[in-house]
This record gives sequence, structure tokens and C-alpha cells, in this order.
Amino acid sequence: MEALEVPKGPSALARELGWPKSTVAKRLQRLVSRGLVEARGGVYRRTERASA
Repeated sequence: MEALEVPKGPSALARELGWPKSTVAKRLQRLVSRGLVEARGGVYRRTERASA
């Protein structure tokens, strides 16, 4: 989850990872549902739980 060291939006993550935006959006939703990533105003960041 190094890509989320700094809060980023899905488009920035897709560019950085070289993945389609739809794939990034689906993966982010899954990470949010598991409590590993939090979303605020369209920006995503790792939770403290994910850092431990």
C-alpha cells in the first residue's frame, strides 16, 4: 500500500499504478470496506490500522 502513503484520488492512483480507473475504484472500495483505507472527499489514505 505504498501508493497510499500520501492521500490521493483514484485518477492519481490509476496513473501511478498503470491500472484502469475502474479497477482502482473497485479495489479502493474493497479496502475501505475492510477498514484498511479511508475516503474523505474523493481522496483516499491508509488507516492507522493498515500501518500496523
